Amino acid sequence: MENVEEQQLCEPTVEIHNILYDVFGSDSSANDHHVDTKGQTTNVRAEYAEKFYNLLNDANTHLYPGSTKMKKLEFVVKLYQAKCLSGSTDKGMDIMLKLVKSILPDGETLLDNFYNVKQLIKDLGLTYQKIDACPNDCMLYWKESILDDSCKHWGQSRYQKQDVGENDDSRKVPAKVLRYFPLTPRLQRLYLSRYTTNHMSWHAKERTNDGILRHPTDSPASKHLDKEYPLFADEQCNVRLGLANSGFIWPHELIALGLS
Repeated sequence: MENVEEQQLCEPTVEIHNILYDVFGSDSSANDHHVDTKGQTTNVRAEYAEKFYNLLNDANTHLYPGSTKMKKLEFVVKLYQAKCLSGSTDKGMDIMLKLVKSILPDGETLLDNFYNVKQLIKDLGLTYQKIDACPNDCMLYWKESILDDSCKHWGQSRYQKQDVGENDDSRKVPAKVLRYFPLTPRLQRLYLSRYTTNHMSWHAKERTNDGILRHPTDSPASKHLDKEYPLFADEQCNVRLGLANSGFIWPHELIALGLS
């Protein structure tokens, strides 16, 4: 039986143009201006609109002359999805791209390496931020600690040992990196898309509310939150976030969370 990941990959593709208009809005060509602290007026939509039109062009570009099944952007999105579902490495995807390009007819437009694929996906807006972390997972080099070179708790170096160029900051490689996925733009995207916006209020409009625990909003914690913040609860589109831990929570962590 086909597993869930294979089903997701093989599902019919939602109209790629609709996705672009949902992400960027129908007024992507509009000129919005901003006055900076020096009193100078700048067009803050220029770069935004450029990304939109570049993606729209890729959405209309054939993979090769005469191709009818899939356009360039749709293929790239599917390829990236396959990479994520299969856990393939970037190097493995580079090899795959070169192989596919070698068998496509002359005039093909497929990107030649996975770095360029990631740059194209990045323009869709759901990117992540790299933050250096202590190898012992006890701190992040962020905000007031962003310039530190060693762990403020244990003194361990922020960087891997380098055989050459140890004093050159440009050659230093962090020992561990956290990939932070900003939550706000992802929530905004769920409300922007015509394909997911209805799901965001399903808990208030369509779920069975018979006193049985069927949904996170049936939980005592969610009901307590609604009671404490009634104005928040009255807005059906508001999202409640939960904290999950796959391991043990030690007493000092409970104190930090205000749970003890």
